[in-house]
Order: sequence, then structure tokens, then C-alpha cells
Amino acid sequence: MSLSRISYLKHNPLNRQLISPTSQIIINQSSSKSYKSSTSETLCYKYKLAPKTLTNLHRPASQTRCPSSRQSPDSSIFIPLFQQQIREFQTWSQRSVSAKDSSDVLAKSTLKFSEPPADIIGQNGPVYGDLHEVHSKSSKIDKHEVCLKLQNERFNNHRLAFAWKTTFELTRSMFFFSLFRFQFITDNSEKILHLMKKALGQRMADYLIKRMIYDHYVAGETKDEIREVVSRLKKNGVGPLIAVPIEDDIGHLDGIQANDKDAIMDINCDKTLDSMDLCANIVGSEPMFQIRMSALLSPELMQILSKACMSTGNSDSSAMSIESLQALVQGIQGKAMDIPKTKEWDNVMVHMKEFQRMLKRLRTITDRMLEGSMVGMVDAEYTYFNPAIRHLTFAMMEICNKNKPLAFYTYQAYLRSTYGYLVSDLNLAKRRGICFGAKLVRGAYIVKERSKAKREGYPDPVNDSFEATSKEYHRCLDELTLAASENQDRIRFIIASHNEDTVRHAFKRMSSLGLPADSKAVLFGQLYGMADHVSYTLGAYGVNVVKSLPIGSVEDTIPYLSRRSQENRSIFENVRNEKQQVKKALKERIFRN
Repeated sequence: MSLSRISYLKHNPLNRQLISPTSQIIINQSSSKSYKSSTSETLCYKYKLAPKTLTNLHRPASQTRCPSSRQSPDSSIFIPLFQQQIREFQTWSQRSVSAKDSSDVLAKSTLKFSEPPADIIGQNGPVYGDLHEVHSKSSKIDKHEVCLKLQNERFNNHRLAFAWKTTFELTRSMFFFSLFRFQFITDNSEKILHLMKKALGQRMADYLIKRMIYDHYVAGETKDEIREVVSRLKKNGVGPLIAVPIEDDIGHLDGIQANDKDAIMDINCDKTLDSMDLCANIVGSEPMFQIRMSALLSPELMQILSKACMSTGNSDSSAMSIESLQALVQGIQGKAMDIPKTKEWDNVMVHMKEFQRMLKRLRTITDRMLEGSMVGMVDAEYTYFNPAIRHLTFAMMEICNKNKPLAFYTYQAYLRSTYGYLVSDLNLAKRRGICFGAKLVRGAYIVKERSKAKREGYPDPVNDSFEATSKEYHRCLDELTLAASENQDRIRFIIASHNEDTVRHAFKRMSSLGLPADSKAVLFGQLYGMADHVSYTLGAYGVNVVKSLPIGSVEDTIPYLSRRSQENRSIFENVRNEKQQVKKALKERIFRN
């Protein structure tokens, strides 16, 4: 890259951060955090890694490389999708759109009406305006009655679900529903995205990826973008759950020197801490964020630690190793560790320096959680990582959950063993006198888990069918609601599901146990860009519901976007109602205008 070219990129406000496809050099004008330092640039250059930074978090929206998704086209004219993107790109190339321009366009393009369920607003017809009014009406209804109503909710009110979305955003949703029918595209989505960069160039490809895919699933990379999304969610009765998407697996760091691996883990830790700061500043009360353990410890050592944690358990395979748990609690607190005397733990001690640095990272995160009373939800990952993640998360519970549940562990219902682990952990938390936090999901690694089991010749850990997974999910949900009904102050969990039948089942269970719809012990959650018809209906009823909001640059989130497309493909048969509601809303927009 020539010096004149670098000079142009540095001084062009649309290119504050750029990665050259050939040299992988990061050009970044400002840095204030350690992960934005030259260490990150050196590692990305040396190993040709994607830049794992959030360099745009503190940058004004007017200086971002690509216009925000909120700079939407005028909805009075329905333009074919691709033509519209080319036209916008030509306009954007000539000038940088200001934040004021963005809000003006948004005000013109968003249809300002909503229609809540009839039983909320009585016989007065639809409500026009902000959903604050809807929320205030729903709050007057007895919350036990809301449970009864939501047992039979059909989630078919398109005006309520999509009133805040622009016509372009609805069109984009329909585009994805059609796209995800093709397995070749979803299976090779990450390759296709990288191919776009080679064919179209970095700038054009980033623009199209941002407008067509990124903005649908990611909250943004600047503070202004993320704050805008959070504001829109809150107006619709939905809370945010901030997440930094980091996709790591065995072999991800192959060929990288040990010292550089630690530097990459430090960068990931800084990103997590930054997301916590962002969460505290933007979200306000009860900030929530997600933690990914394999981002703080190399996947290879995570696997060794998993074997060590399982080596000191008792005859009950679902029981946690108390010896391993106590050692991890001591390590996170910075005390001398009583290491269990097993061969597997000896293997961990071979990597003692790396292990100690990981525990120090967790200490920093838990200290910040306690200081800001922040809820940290630890992601479950692959089965060969989960024993270590489970023990580390429970160690965090021992430290953070003395008075209220702040640390949450994720239970994956698509695994045959999940119910046994959940019951064991609930009993252990009760015996040790700590609060218990859980996130219940179906799971997102089915393909990899099954292929690995088949390749290595061990029993498939995944349930045989979607129906079997749903049965396991409801079984776990029933156990958690029973525990919460007995002590709402000590048990808290999130029902992370897009499935309408599961949501109805949850309210039926809550009603039978006397839990109100807005119980603080029970949260509902969906991913940003998915199941909006569920999230905003629950929000209108005053239920505690959150959206998981991934944040980061286009480059950082490509692996996450690829996994979202694969996940959408796997649940395509179960989104017919959502597709129908989007189609109704889009048709109404077009013919009204």
C-alpha cells in the first residue's frame, strides 16, 4: 500500500479504520483502551487475524465508515432491494450522512402506529403513537390475569410487533426468509461474505454487508448506534442484553505463539470489560451482558481443564466436583489454590501461567460485576468445553451470587444430559446458600456436535429430534419455575426461546404456580433480528423481556452472522407465523402509502 494511499485513508472521515485485504494493516487514528493499542495491530498483521476490536464504540455516528441502518429510504416508494442499495451507496460515496439527517429520514420513513391486543385496550380500537401508552394500559391489568391471557396468545398482531420498523427493514426481513430456504447459502455463508470482499472490494462489500445483513442482527459498533437501538427497544417495553460475539473453537489459535495467545485473550477481556462499561452507561438500571469463556482461555487449555474438572467428581456423572470448584473459587479470588491430586489436574498445572492469567481476567470481570451490580450471563459452548465452563461459572456464582443472582450459567436443552445437570446445580446452590441464575436455550451447535461424535465414535450427545429437545426444554423450564415460585428472590432465569409454544407453556406453568407475568424471577429473551413478533407482544403486556444485542464491527461479527444464518435455516420450518406477520405489515405499508 503506497504512502499516499495510507495518507488518504487516514484523513478521509469515512475510513477511520480500514484493513487492507493484502497486508492486513489496521489504520486507526485514535486509541484509548489497551486492546486498541499497537499490540492488536501487530497481532493482526503478524497472523492475518481479523481485528478483534470495538474501535468505533466511542466514535460519533457521523464519522462511521458506513451509514447507520436507521438512515432508511423513504417508505412512500417501494424500490426493488438491490436497486435501492446501489442508489444509496452512490449517494453515500459522495458525502457522509450526518446523524441529524439520519433522524430526519427515520422520522419520515417509520409508520407511527401500533395496535396492541384488544384485551389490553378494551373496545376503543387501536392505539396510535408510542408504545409507552400501550405499556401503561397493560400495567393496569392484574399480572396473574396476563399469565392466563398469554397462555393462548397467538402472536399474530403485526401492527404491535412491527410498528417501529421501517419499510426497508420489513423488506429485508422478507428477503432473509426467502434466502434461508437455500441450504447451500447458509452452509457457506461465511465463505460467500469473504468472496464478496474480494469481488467488490473492502469498502463496497462492507457497505452491502452492513446494510443487508449486519444491521439486521447487530446493534452497531458506535455508542450512538447502540444507544439508538437500546432506546427503540425500551420504548417498546424490551430491555437490552449486550453481547460481544466471539466465535472460538479448537484449532482457532493454531500457529500462534504462547505469548501472543495471551495477548489475544487480553484483548478479548478488554472487549468484555468495554461492553460492561457500555452496558452501564447506556442501559442504566440492571445492566446485563454476556460472557464467553473460550475468549478468556485458549480452547485447547479449556478442553484440558474440562477433563480435570470431571476427574474429581463422584459416581453421579451430573454432579459437580466440589474439589475443583473450591480450587477455582480460590484462584479467581487471587488466593492460594488447593489443587486436586489427579493426573488431569497435573496436565492443567503444566500450563499454570496461562491458567493463572485466565483466572485474573475472571477476577477483573467479577469485581466489575459486584461493583456495578451487573448481570453476567455465561454462554455454554461445545460439550468438550462445558465441564470447565460450568465449574468456572459456578465459581463466579460463589463470589457474586451471595445476595442476589448476578452470574448465570447457560443450559442447552438439545443435549440429553442437561436436565440432570440443572437439577444437580439447583440442589448444590441451595446447599451452599447462594443465589442461582440460569439461561435456558435450545442450543446452536447441533451440526458440529453430531459430526464430531460420529467422527470420533462416541454416543451422540444431542437429542434425536426437535420434539425431543422441546420436551427436554419444557422439563427444565418446569423445574426452574418451581424453584423460582418457592423463592423468587434467590432464583432467577431467562427463557431464551423464539418458539411460541414454549412461551405459551411458560405462562401456563407460571399461572399454575402463582407466579405473576412480570415476576422478576422470570425473564424472556430473543436474539436481535429474530422473533420480534414475540418480543414486542410480551413487552406490550409488561412482561420482563430482553433482546440479545451483539455489538462490534462488520469484520468482527462475520462468524456470528454466519452462525445466525445457519441457525435460521435450522428453525425455518418454525417461523411461518413470523413470516406471515411481516408480510402483512409490509403489504399494509405499501398500500397505505
